[in-house]
Amino acid sequence: MSESAAAFDKTYQDLRSSNQPGWGGEAYGRRLQAWEASLGKLDAIAWPTRERGRILELGCGNGMAAFILGRLGHEVYGLDVSSAAIAWAVERFNTAGIAADLRVGNVRSMPFYVDEMFDLVVDGNCLHCVIGAERALVLGEIRRIIRRGGMFLVSSMCGPPKSTEARRDYDAGIRCLIRDGVPSRFMPSPESLVQECL
Repeated sequence: MSESAAAFDKTYQDLRSSNQPGWGGEAYGRRLQAWEASLGKLDAIAWPTRERGRILELGCGNGMAAFILGRLGHEVYGLDVSSAAIAWAVERFNTAGIAADLRVGNVRSMPFYVDEMFDLVVDGNCLHCVIGAERALVLGEIRRIIRRGGMFLVSSMCGPPKSTEARRDYDAGIRCLIRDGVPSRFMPSPESLVQECL
């Protein structure tokens, strides 16, 4: 991962202490609405008979996709590198009465999930944080844990950055945003992202 677990912990602790609802701070509400719309459509298409799926959100933070899908009655799991995020997620899920298996871990290696365990794996804005050779490890694990005929929903930064600040921090040669001299977000073309995930 491009950032340490301690850095993600600090971000979640800062968000929580400033009474923000989750990752993205003031943009959280807009992000939540977009996820609810997308996942509601997916739910209606993928589970039209109202059978429930077993779903994992990678980079779940304090709960976004897993929370939404758990409210819809699916069996949900969440994984994040940040222990602060997972502690916050456990509280949120418990308060809402949503059962979930939430754990701290790294997406490079997920031995606690068995082969073909999940109907759906959701990239909760995690994949763009995986840089270089680690991407093949992560995608290999995802392929292993998705059942045959299952789905991988990717929500990732891709294409050249649009904001002035991001363009300033972007290295087009390696297709990464650079923070403090270190690649922090990988931004492939949409086409290459699709090919990579096949």
